[in-house]
This record gives sequence, structure tokens and C-alpha cells, in this order.
Amino acid sequence: MNIQPISLSNVLKFKANFFRSNPENFPDKSSEYFFDDFEFKDDNFDEIIRIRGIIAQSKSDIERFQEQLNNSQNKNKTDIYELYRRISLANKLCANYERYLQMLVDNPEFSPLFNPEYSKHEKEMALEENGVYNIKRLAEMLDIDSPAVVTEWLKNGVFDSTFEVSDETTGRYINTATPKASALIEDFKARRKDFLTFSELRYKYNIQNEIATKYVYDGKLKLFGIDLNNYKKKLPQANMVMVDTADKTNSKTLRQHSKMYPKRSDYTKSLSVPAMRLSRLGFGDIETLRELIRQGKLNGKIAKYKTNGSEKYLTEVETLSPKNIRALTILRNRNSNLVEVKNLAQRLNISPKDIRKLLIEGKMEIIPEYILESDFKEVYIDITNPKNAKAIEEIQKQNDNV
Repeated sequence: MNIQPISLSNVLKFKANFFRSNPENFPDKSSEYFFDDFEFKDDNFDEIIRIRGIIAQSKSDIERFQEQLNNSQNKNKTDIYELYRRISLANKLCANYERYLQMLVDNPEFSPLFNPEYSKHEKEMALEENGVYNIKRLAEMLDIDSPAVVTEWLKNGVFDSTFEVSDETTGRYINTATPKASALIEDFKARRKDFLTFSELRYKYNIQNEIATKYVYDGKLKLFGIDLNNYKKKLPQANMVMVDTADKTNSKTLRQHSKMYPKRSDYTKSLSVPAMRLSRLGFGDIETLRELIRQGKLNGKIAKYKTNGSEKYLTEVETLSPKNIRALTILRNRNSNLVEVKNLAQRLNISPKDIRKLLIEGKMEIIPEYILESDFKEVYIDITNPKNAKAIEEIQKQNDNV
């Protein structure tokens, strides 16, 4: 049966009166499918009428085939087998259309999933025209690499209109056209740059797993679209949940964290880094770095250029070679101006907790970023930094007065 589907549209009420007054237009016994409680308020009026007609015709065909089968004493086995086959096909067709009809009435936005006349591709296209997407397509539309993120949102009730099927169109479907879902999606798309997966956030801000988890359960980091009551024992994988970095609570926590722990430098994965940047991060002065390059003890390059009538140098150091990593580490270890939090606390006869308080309050500063991947756990304070020098002097004065 090759039936062309009628497009879904609004239908005037007079059509119902027309069908009531013209029952001869339909097969016998079909009126029960058309006229019972026939006051539809949805946009699928035409389609419902058409499908009820198909169901009525299918049931009429089944009765006709059954009557032929009952009168088949004089028929050969081939004819009897053909009747059984036709009855089976008609029953299956009727069941499929009845299921489709039920969806048209109960869940019209998801009904294309059960339209027997559509291929899987056609079903997906019809759904998307009405703002209904499966999880994978919605993730693509929102520029989210892992569809698992959308799955977690669905599990946590972020979307108010969803449907799940387990037949040939296996998957979960989300109606993005509802006011709640539409507002969330538009906000997410407009602020996409503000959202990071938990793993991206930990990488960017150098937050260790145990610290990040503690932030979440302490309410200092809020996961977007996630109800923690559903994850009392263990959070989902870090690439399956997202964080809104613009959220007030989250941004405050990230600012405080950055005051106590260095962030990964933009140069971490670069082939080279300017000597000026290395000097600011405690790897020695620029002249020392330049001289080591000249001596071949550091891999890098020195370029001379003129500006405003004077000669200047642009010095870059390769950071990823094992030779340079060893040399840079030695240079930093020899820098007496760099002190770890624990060691500085011992020098000043205070606790590391007191140092961290000063950092959070902005009275002291750490070296704000790191370049060498092995340094992700290292926290250094430059005691020559004017702000740090002032704080250290005040602490020493207080100690002297005790």
C-alpha cells in the first residue's frame, strides 16, 4: 500500500460536521472510528481522520479475508496459505496504524516516530521540522562534543517533553519547542563560550579531581542541569557534565582557586615561549636565558631588530625538548626569590593556611601560571613581587612586636 501522507495543518470545525452528515463516504463499521468523542483541538485533525479511515479499512479487509478462509473447504493449500498471509499482514498493518493513531492523539509532537509510511530518515526529518531532536543531533546543534552531556540533562529533568523508543528508531527524543526547553537552549547557544565540561574546566583552571569534587559537593561549583541528589555517591564522568563559568557562585570559586593555584599557560603546548615570559615565571633573567642559548645550553633563537633607531632582541626558548626542560628546571630551582607556600610559611613562622588566606584576600600573589606540565602541582610565590614584599614585611614587623 503506497499512501502519500497528508501534511499536518489546522482544520476548520465544519469538516467534522461534514463527516458526520456524510457517513456514506466511508466503509461500513468505520463510523465508530470517526464520530466517538470527535472534538479534536490539536493540529492533526486531517491526519487523524485519514489514519482512522485506514484502520477501519484494514479491519474490514481482515474480516473479509477471515470469511474467505472460513469458506475455504474447496480451496487448495496455496490459496489457504495466501489468505493466512494476507490476514497476518493486515493485522500487522492495523496494529502499526493504531499505535501511530494513539501517538497522534496523546503525543502528537513525537508521532512521526511511529508513522508506518516514513523511513527512519523521513521520521527524523519530520521531527526536526517541529523542533524534536534525538540526543546526538541536539548535541551537534549545541556544539557539544559528547552526547552524554545531553543524556545527563535529560536524566535530570532539564527537558519537560521527551520520549524514548526502543524499536528500529532506538533513541531518546527531546522536544526543544516547549517554553522551558527553548529558553534553556537559546541561553546556552548565546553563551556557549561560558560553558565548559567538568574535564575542560579542571584542565583550564588546573583543578585536581579531588579538589574539584569537593567544590561540587560543598556547593562552590554548580554543575549545569544536574541535581546532586541523584549523585550522592559518585559524580558522572567529567566529560559528561558541564559548568557555567559565568554563574556567580562558579566564577567566585574559580577566581579564588586561581589565587591559590597556577593556571596552565597558553604556552604549555607551544613549541617555544618568549624569554620575557619565562623570566616573569621565575626561570631567570632574560640576559641569562639569552646567554645560555648562545652557549648552546638552551635550544632557542635570538632575533635582532631595529625600532625607533635602536637595536632590540627577540629571544624565544624551545620548551618541549627534554634538554630545555632540564635546563629550565635547574634555573628555577636556583632562583632564591621563588618560594613554595609551605617554605614561606616556615620562614615567617605562620601556617600555610595563613598564607592561603592572604592569597585569597589579594594581599599576596602566586606565580599565576605554569608552562612545564610537570609543574601542575607546584605553587610558587615570588618574594620580590611588590605586593608580596609588602605583606612579608608587615608579617615580620608583627613577629618582631610579639
